[in-house]
Amino acid sequence: MSKCNASMATPYINGIGGSGATHQVYNCYNAGDINVTINYTEAKPNTFSLISISGIGTRLNVSCYNTGNITISGSNDNATNIAIGGISGLGGSGIHYCYNTGKISSSVGTTSGMLNGAGSIMGFTLTGAKLEKNYYLKESNESGIGFSLTGSTEDVTGQIEGVSDFSTGEIAWKMREPITVNLIGTNREPNGETVEVTGYGQQLTANGEAIDKTPVLLAFDENKGKEVYQLNLSSEDENITIPETPIYRNAIESNLLPEETYQDLIDEENDLDLVWYKGDEIVAYGNTYTPTEDATLTAKREKVYNIKTKVDPEGAGTITVNQPMAKEGETISFTVTTNEGYEFVSVAGVAFEKGEEAGSYTFTMPAEDVTITANFEKIETGDDDDDEGGITTKRYQLFLADRDFYLNDKYDAEGLVLFSRHDKRYAEVGGSFTVYYEKDGEMNAGDYRIFWSKSANGEYKEVKLDEVSGYYQIRNVQSDIYVKIYGRDGFPVSNEAIEATEARAYAQANKIIVVTHEPMDVQIVSMAGAVVGNAKVAGQQEFGNLTEGVYIVRLGDIVVKLQVRN
Repeated sequence: MSKCNASMATPYINGIGGSGATHQVYNCYNAGDINVTINYTEAKPNTFSLISISGIGTRLNVSCYNTGNITISGSNDNATNIAIGGISGLGGSGIHYCYNTGKISSSVGTTSGMLNGAGSIMGFTLTGAKLEKNYYLKESNESGIGFSLTGSTEDVTGQIEGVSDFSTGEIAWKMREPITVNLIGTNREPNGETVEVTGYGQQLTANGEAIDKTPVLLAFDENKGKEVYQLNLSSEDENITIPETPIYRNAIESNLLPEETYQDLIDEENDLDLVWYKGDEIVAYGNTYTPTEDATLTAKREKVYNIKTKVDPEGAGTITVNQPMAKEGETISFTVTTNEGYEFVSVAGVAFEKGEEAGSYTFTMPAEDVTITANFEKIETGDDDDDEGGITTKRYQLFLADRDFYLNDKYDAEGLVLFSRHDKRYAEVGGSFTVYYEKDGEMNAGDYRIFWSKSANGEYKEVKLDEVSGYYQIRNVQSDIYVKIYGRDGFPVSNEAIEATEARAYAQANKIIVVTHEPMDVQIVSMAGAVVGNAKVAGQQEFGNLTEGVYIVRLGDIVVKLQVRN
């Protein structure tokens, strides 16, 4: 099998091109075996003839490889020169960034004065071609160039290296960088044409072991994503012993150390784990890392804590955290995604802040492991009826007031409309409803509150806006639910209302209701001096069973009076 995405070769005998005086081949490979039998018995002592056999083969070869075995056998007399090479049979101007792993062999004898060059990279060269960054298995042939009339660069500069093992990404890494080549040829302009030739990659496991066994050309689409990076690991901690030789990894989450080595270095009892730094920046925790470039990573053993996630119910959505571990005080970000058929309710487990994007959150890592839980509810759009028209599961219904608002003269209800999220009008026992309102014009959303009741004419309670979801949620439903919207100063039972910076209090029949946005000391005293309420309120709390009269209400540092009527 041969493959090439650019070729200007004049074939001779080969897998892709045999020999050429002025042509080039780049980004090509041959993986098929080549077997040639020669039966040349007629002597022609005055004629120079050549059999050139190669896997690729031409004057200039760049970023090519051969993995097929090339074998020549048969009989020959003194009239034929034989050249066998994994990349080129008869060499021309040069071979660059190529490799061969195939076995190159010849069983044909020679007579005096004839050439029989068999080389892993090149059969022979008449002019001394330039070779650089080429690799071959030592066992495939004894040398990179079989024979050279003028000498080659192989034994002078060591530009051809014998590599006995392609099973790591090291060779792919060394041949990785794309290079610019000036193509020369009779069909080109005098200065030639300059092209960029794609380098190599290799598919590695998470432990850095080769799957492909040999590098692959990145010129072809199926090889994208196999880029190889070199990572140098170090540590100044005398308790951390890690390999001093470089490791090679793809751009995927991979292990930095053998698992057994990593387990010996961590201390779970004292929450000590490996933290990897690139300069002063933390880039990884534990034993996994996703490289995007060559890098030197330094390991420290520090106190870190785990970040786990939970979705309730399972399959309702996903939680994506930017890292699996963290040190105390680090800022951690995560996103919550809701699957179709479910409704996001809340996040629990950490004290978080909402991000700018929907479903994004941040929190500060405490000195302990954390589990982030995202709660969802299945969306129900109506009753499930059985074949007889009955209801298979007990459900409650949501009723939304349609422009039947209780508002004082300060507020205008004409621009307000109540909605149920996802048009959900039924909920099972213990389920929830989520509602919201839309407003027109320049209406101030802060001037309105949403209230619910178990009956159309019953006592209404305020629904607090959920800061996570941005909706008003009525949870643990145990009856039909009626929802209305009211102006801030116009509540179901008319009375005065007081506002503090982070709290609000108002009176209903026989009770005072306090709503706070953060924990706050609340005290309620009758005009006779009796303390009828004393608590730290976080959220909403009712102080009931009050007789009609005037009460002194203290919200933090704010002190006011409220009138309670029966």
